[in-house]
Amino acid sequence: ELANSAGDYLPNKGQVSDTVEIGTRGISGRFGWDATYYHSWLDNELLTINTPSGTVLGTINAPSETIHQGIELGANVDLCERLNLRVLYNWNDFRFNGDPTFDDNQLPAFPEHFFKTELMYKHPNGIYFGPNLEQTFEKYPIDMANTFFADPYVIWGFKAGYKTKKGLSFFFEAKNLTDETYAASTGIVANAAGLDQAQFNPGTERSYFGGVEFRW
Repeated sequence: ELANSAGDYLPNKGQVSDTVEIGTRGISGRFGWDATYYHSWLDNELLTINTPSGTVLGTINAPSETIHQGIELGANVDLCERLNLRVLYNWNDFRFNGDPTFDDNQLPAFPEHFFKTELMYKHPNGIYFGPNLEQTFEKYPIDMANTFFADPYVIWGFKAGYKTKKGLSFFFEAKNLTDETYAASTGIVANAAGLDQAQFNPGTERSYFGGVEFRW
């Protein structure tokens, strides 16, 4: 909710949507997939708005109908007996629909294309290791007016470990090996007027994780 000039809070309307969705899931030999297309028409979409300094100003209803449509695609393939490739791709087309102020602008804070993949070697004795990647392909806006954007990024990682059904298992993972500077998420403002804003939440710098597990 946002306060008016008198300090009274203005209640939001309930968000309502109509959604159609179609998808397929299956396994054929070495290949498995999970694919979905969806399309949603939203009325009174709830959006959290920030001040230029990054402080949360409040939650408002989108001034007109908005549309969310996209594709969620997952695939898994055994390239050979011990080498497995996993892929995840999301297409997010979220935008206003004929808004009097923002026309058909892209809704802020959502990258349109998101991609993750992992190539993993798995030995029968339980040892596994391999690289992974996370990527956004295009810049995406932080404001409803679409005047200032977050940059795309590519992040590399590596995972290794040992897993067994009983006894001791362990893993090690390195993230953001190239120490990429990137925004993991952003706040939202109505109109940045093309100026940089304090809306960028930094992603994790180069980091290392590990863990152990014991089963009996």
